[in-house]
Amino acid sequence: MKLHKILPVAALLFVTGNLAAQDTLILVNKEVVLCKVKTINRSDVDYVLWTSKSGPIYGVSKSMIHKIQYETGGEVILNPLPKEEKRSTGRDSAMQGTYMQGVEDARKNYFGYGPARTASVGMGFLALFTSGLSAIPSALMSVKEPDKERLGLPDEALFDNNKSYRDGYLYEAKKIKSKKIWGGFGAGVGLFVVSIVGLVILF
Repeated sequence: MKLHKILPVAALLFVTGNLAAQDTLILVNKEVVLCKVKTINRSDVDYVLWTSKSGPIYGVSKSMIHKIQYETGGEVILNPLPKEEKRSTGRDSAMQGTYMQGVEDARKNYFGYGPARTASVGMGFLALFTSGLSAIPSALMSVKEPDKERLGLPDEALFDNNKSYRDGYLYEAKKIKSKKIWGGFGAGVGLFVVSIVGLVILF
């Protein structure tokens, strides 16, 4: 086969392969999300959009996912589709919308992790003195749900009365808090190392 005939065929195979190499979330409201699944937790699935694989990472409750189709061809069914599809689709779509609204609002408004992050810097600084035992308080803080008064809620009534919104906000706030705490812990370890190196150089 001549080169000018081979190239279009190769290009078509390349494009087709890339289109197929993706995971797919099918939600209970029949919405389809092309993505790359990162982690599956007890109650949530974290993923990045296929069009932006470098992030950000999104999370969605397992209760809102009908099934996950993997790029390898396998699939996992998490929830059956509603029996009364016409009646339930609108409600499920609204639930998904308020969940994601909660996630986005937490990203914009939650900054109450400051004290925990500051404490984790101190724990990181002490890590080498305590054989790593000072990491335990940071671990406990990272898994603890943020206190309501520190959430920076833009709409407290919506948080109190809409479970889907509340789940999304708390999920994202907890993830942000955990990331900041361990970032602070790492900064504390780094500060300790820099201090020791500085003392060695001086003396």
